[in-house]
Amino acid sequence: MSWGKNSPPKVNATNPVLLGFNEPDRSDQGNMTVDEAIALWPQLVQKSNRLGSPAVAEKADKVGGWLETFMSYKPKVDFIAIHWYAPPNSKSFLSHIDAVYAKYNLPIWVTEFAVADWAGKYPGGYDVELVKTFMKEACAGLDKRSFVENYTWKSRPTSDPKLGTSGLWNDDGSLTDLGKIYANYI
Repeated sequence: MSWGKNSPPKVNATNPVLLGFNEPDRSDQGNMTVDEAIALWPQLVQKSNRLGSPAVAEKADKVGGWLETFMSYKPKVDFIAIHWYAPPNSKSFLSHIDAVYAKYNLPIWVTEFAVADWAGKYPGGYDVELVKTFMKEACAGLDKRSFVENYTWKSRPTSDPKLGTSGLWNDDGSLTDLGKIYANYI
């Protein structure tokens, strides 16, 4: 993945697959305007055989959003990269995936997703049983969609206050119950 304007890909050879910029719409992540991304995009095109869109933090199907504006320039993009962090609602998540596909008609890579409690209502994250149910429904739903080529769960330590119950590993490196469920899908 090319992080942002200050970290273009450093590989000299052509990468088989390259992910575009990481959350360019966030000041604490890629932090790029659409014009900056478009100006740098040819460098990414030259260094990849397949190139994923920038993975925005806001909803990728947002009307007038960062990704829609970027895509209006018609850059070479082989698949749409999606990040998704929200409460454990698999129907909402899968509806979003369907909406992004309908909007761009390109394969989907969910390069980061997990259940997150950004508001901090639940110490350590949502109830782990809700997260397990979400994971099973979300992964099964992604597997049924032929246009979803890849997906990757974002794991943090189980002590993380926002995503702890989305953790795949215990502190000793062993799989959590959630990690064992995910292992069945990958």
